[in-house]
Amino acid sequence: MPWPDFGWYLSWCSVFILHHLNFYVGVSCMRDYMARSLTIECRGFKVEAELLDQERPNTCEAIWRALPFEGKAEVWKEEVYFEIPVKIPRENPTPRTRAGDVSYWPEGQGFCIFFGRSQPITPVNTFAQIKSRVDNFRHVRPGDRIIVRKV
Repeated sequence: MPWPDFGWYLSWCSVFILHHLNFYVGVSCMRDYMARSLTIECRGFKVEAELLDQERPNTCEAIWRALPFEGKAEVWKEEVYFEIPVKIPRENPTPRTRAGDVSYWPEGQGFCIFFGRSQPITPVNTFAQIKSRVDNFRHVRPGDRIIVRKV
């Protein structure tokens, strides 16, 4: 007596197992990956910014490894910036920014926080986005102390 044809059954089982294995692996990977965030503190207020690891992974990693750091604020139009102890090359640089963007300026090793319509003088590596209101940065004055830390 020949063996019955179990091909359809094995195919269905394979699809079922692979589907569920992929689901559990995917869930596990999502649990392992949590968006990294940093805090920016100045003049008594604090905001949180989420790193854009998918868009500029090298910039994000270099900044992350250098944290915590602090500096003295400089103000240019609707941007607060200060020099940081990190040298990072251009990575998908952009000449345009929007309010809430946190960028790295390669030419001046600058940590830049954009809170209005101001645009960078040269392209920047935008690596984080502030998730709350950025209005408080309008009160920052040159020389104010800014502290950046990991969340």
